[in-house]
Amino acid sequence: MVSLLAYSNKIYDLILIAPVTKARKEFPEKKWQTQFQKKGYMLYKKDGRTFKIPQKYIEELAHISQLEILTKVECPTLIIWGDLDTSIALDELEAAISLLPLGSSLKIIKGANHKFDNKEEELADIIVEWVSGRNRL
Repeated sequence: MVSLLAYSNKIYDLILIAPVTKARKEFPEKKWQTQFQKKGYMLYKKDGRTFKIPQKYIEELAHISQLEILTKVECPTLIIWGDLDTSIALDELEAAISLLPLGSSLKIIKGANHKFDNKEEELADIIVEWVSGRNRL
């Protein structure tokens, strides 16, 4: 979502895959807050991998304005989400779609998690269909 701050009216189509569209004000893990205080970053482990997340990134996420960013987008936008995604709530994306221009769409892939594991082909098909169906000037 933060990448949309670089949006330009020269963009004709936009595809967002499982985007975080709403600010995260709090992180429930007390240990993360402790890591931020001691180190300035937190270590987040998921799927056998460790991610180093700077405190500045979390602070920036806390100030995302869904309304401010999404209402600046002028081109039809496709949002793709998996119904097994536990990172992003469907209602956040429905709210995002309501702020985007006419012609925008939310596609849901049944059985897909946040990373679309084992659903890559279906994801690619949706993207190809969207791009090939768009009328360009």
